[in-house]
Parts: sequence; C-alpha cells; structure tokens
Amino acid sequence: MTHESFSLETILPAVINSGSGNGITPMEFPIINLLLAPFFIGSDLINIPIVTLVFVVLTIILWRLSYKSWDGVQIGKVEVKNVILWMPILSLTSIYAGKFIPDTIALFLILIAVGRSWDKPKIESVLYASVALLIKPVLVIGFGLFLYKDIKEVVIRYWYIWLVPILVALIYYTLGVAFITEHGSMNLFAIEVRGLSKGLLNFVKHSYKFPKLLNEMLFIRFASIVVFPFIIIKLFKRDSFVIRSLMILSLQLLSIAIIGGKEVYAHDYYFLGMVPILLLLSFSVLNKINNKLVVLVLMIFTFRTLEVFYSDSKPIFSSKKRHWRITEQCRQLKIENKNFPWSKNEVFRTSNEGYPLLAICLRERVGSTFSKYGVLYATDGIPEGCREIKRYKDIKAIECE
Repeated sequence: MTHESFSLETILPAVINSGSGNGITPMEFPIINLLLAPFFIGSDLINIPIVTLVFVVLTIILWRLSYKSWDGVQIGKVEVKNVILWMPILSLTSIYAGKFIPDTIALFLILIAVGRSWDKPKIESVLYASVALLIKPVLVIGFGLFLYKDIKEVVIRYWYIWLVPILVALIYYTLGVAFITEHGSMNLFAIEVRGLSKGLLNFVKHSYKFPKLLNEMLFIRFASIVVFPFIIIKLFKRDSFVIRSLMILSLQLLSIAIIGGKEVYAHDYYFLGMVPILLLLSFSVLNKINNKLVVLVLMIFTFRTLEVFYSDSKPIFSSKKRHWRITEQCRQLKIENKNFPWSKNEVFRTSNEGYPLLAICLRERVGSTFSKYGVLYATDGIPEGCREIKRYKDIKAIECE
C-alpha cells in the first residue's frame, strides 16, 4: 500500500500545458472539471465518450429543470417556459448547448435560480445563482429578468437572491484568484481581474468590430432580422413591454462590455445571457400576429438555426481536419510506444504552442524543456541531445538523453 500526502496543488485549477512548473493558473471556478474528473479514469477510447455523454445528460437535466422552474410564469403575455423550450434550437444557445463549455450550464443554472424565486424568494435560488456566477460571472446579466418586476420589490424582497451570489463571485474572483496566483506558475489563459472602467474602455476601443458582431450573431446568422420590423413597429407605438425589454437588453450589453472588455468580440458566448430576453421580446411581438405568419417566422428561425449548426459543426467532425488527423496519430503513437511513461504524471517535451493541441491529443501534461520523452510536430526541429524514434504525417516522437 502506498500513501500520498495531501498537496494543495491537487485541488487548485491548473492547465495541461504546465511547462516545468505546476501549471496552476487562476481561472473561472472549475466546477464542471471537478464533476467530470472521475469519468476520465480508464482508456481514452472509453472515457471520452463517457465524459461526453455525462456532460450532455447534465446539460439536458438542467435545461429540463429550468423549463420546470418557469412553469405557470408569464412575462409580457408570453409563457416563459415556451422560451426555455425553444432555446436549444433558436438563437445562440443552439451553437453552444452541445459543446464542452460551461457557459450553457451556467445559463440554465441562473434561469433555474430566477424562475424558482419568481413568485416568492427561495433560499435554494441563492445556491443555483452562486454556482452560475462562479462558473461564468458574466451570467450576472441573467438577473435582468427580475427587471420585468417592480424595482422596489426586487430590491426589498429579492435582495439576497441576487446580492449574495454576486458577493460570492466577487470573493472568488478577487481573494480566490489572488490566492491561486500566489501558488501558481502559469499566466497563459489566466483570467484578468480588472477595473470596471478598463473593461468598458477596451470594449469601446474595439467598437468598430461591433456592427459585424451584431450582424453575424443576431440579424443574419439566426434570421432575427425577420422579427426586427415587428419590433420597430411596436416601438413606434410605444409598446411598454418592448421599451422595457430594449432597456434591459441595453443594460445587459453594458454589463457584458464592462466584464468582458474586448474579449467579447472574439467569444460570442458572452452574449448567451441575453438570449432569454431576446426570445421573450421576439415571442411578444409575434403574439398578436396571424398564426400562419408566426408559424412561417418560426420555421425560418428554425431552419436557419439548423443550417448554422450544421455549417459550424461540419468542419469540426471532418476527418480531413488537422485536429482529427493528429488525434488519430496520437492514439497510434501511444499504442506503438509502450515504453513512454504514459499516465505517469510525466511532463512531456512538446512544440511551443498557445492552444495545447498536443496536450489534449496525448491526454498528458506538456511543456517540459528537460524531459527524456517528447512529441513534436513533424515540421519542428529536434532539440539538441534528442533523436527521432517514430514519425507520423503530422507529429513525431522523440527520446532525449
């Protein structure tokens, strides 16, 4: 029997391209990583499909819970549960609902929190919302749904539902991040805790990208332009619900700009928290239109979203893609080179790259400059004192003195 003493490094978040250090990096609270870690035990051929299945099942369960949480609730004469029902196939959510990122998990958690406390504040909502904001602080915009209620009521009756989760997130992203940074060795991919004004200034500085982002994400990409004329008509008629919805969306956009800064132009999933109100607004303006026209609009929405999902997903699963070629070559390399210390916590030598493709491919820590074993891209030079022992189309294995 062996005994391994407890190490703080075992519970702090780390990246797989750790280099010669421990790889500990300040990042968003890794609750999804912690939940899924036990399912990575075993062969890559088995654990990857299992982890994927568990993640998909978890997403579906949370989606279902968010749907049930809004049962019987109407906002602007729209059944909110119908908005939740359509979310996975309409708008930006359809692109990320099945992807291995925590953003949709956080979105459904914040929807559960707000939905369960809509009629009466409930302590359990504090837990759901706290976890959501720990995972993705930008999902604080999900509380924007409360702005459809009386503001005094939100402040007086609901204060702890939104204030406590915000404080929990602030503690982690200030004191927690500082603690992790003190014990860490990596800055790559580290989150940056910045002032509110800095994020907004960075967003404004790159605002020339905003029209393109808005066009791709909203108007054309998801056929939302079909609903836009109806919103304009309602706006000219001074429809109170449309005006309030647009004001809430503006506040959400401002919050995203402050929290995300220029990063929002590169990562459109920052806008996932706006989806519920965008769909509420769309459903509301379509509510009094001829049913046949509504069906036509929804069909356009659905077909366009499916088209986007297909076009975005097709390249990912193409066997011609370099990523999938390298993944297959890594699998062959691990089978054919049994003498390499696979799954022994070895930090392998690899090519210097920002995105750790080889690390993900090998399921090993990488970035060492003195390890005896390494995997490089086929076009890379061989370090002094090393020799090539196996070559594939895109990668090669090396052994060093």
